[in-house]
Amino acid sequence: MPSVPRIVIVDAAGEVGRIVRGALTLMNRHCILVEVPSPEDALEEIASSNVDLVVTAYRLPGEVHGFDLANQIVHESLETPVIVVAQEHDPRPENPD
Repeated sequence: MPSVPRIVIVDAAGEVGRIVRGALTLMNRHCILVEVPSPEDALEEIASSNVDLVVTAYRLPGEVHGFDLANQIVHESLETPVIVVAQEHDPRPENPD
């Protein structure tokens, strides 16, 4: 029997969690959702358990933004994919030339 995917959602406001839960419900997918409010909590969760996906808001409390967290996860846990959810008014990532 395949294991149930574990998704960590990083968002102090809880908006990203609602979006992910709604999408999973529409697709009739069963997952373990772990919602954490801060990048530090997300990194702790990744270090302490198997995580199949991280979905983070761009805007997070403190100095670290979603792209910063994604870069840190990629460097520390190469096999963990990360999705950054931004709102229309959030800055776009810079494209290297």
